[in-house]
Amino acid sequence: MRDAHMKIGKRIGSSVYVHVSTLAHLTGSITNCIAKAERIAAPLPFEANVYRIDERKSEVSLLKYRDFEIDSFPCLTRSVFVDLNAQLFSCRDFSKSSNPPILHRKELLLLKTHSEYSSLEELTSKLEALGLYKNANTIGHREQWRSRLRQAGLEELLM
Repeated sequence: MRDAHMKIGKRIGSSVYVHVSTLAHLTGSITNCIAKAERIAAPLPFEANVYRIDERKSEVSLLKYRDFEIDSFPCLTRSVFVDLNAQLFSCRDFSKSSNPPILHRKELLLLKTHSEYSSLEELTSKLEALGLYKNANTIGHREQWRSRLRQAGLEELLM
């Protein structure tokens, strides 16, 4: 399943995250994994807008981020984890969480031709320059990220 030449997506370790809008531009091996994961999880009425593919473990997560198109840092509302080898899935619901996981560096999941790519890339560069992504393991949830934005005087970015 490993495709070292794929330039689309946000890479974290052996995983790649991609937005649904990029599916037509992905390699066959990645799209096959996504299709297989969706077939395995078919009993759930669920539409993902982001996919996480772990190229080492043959695992796919179908992710739904609320307001992906309008929020610079959308919240995860639901995830379906699929083990492709065992053909099993499990689901987590974050829709009622007071502090759900959020998505950073959203532009990395999109094609460079996406209408929001440039503005999102500019935002990420600004936040990097301000040091807001330092100790990234402490900002993966909404409230911690909001706190960091407030401390930096960037309340206008809060949703």
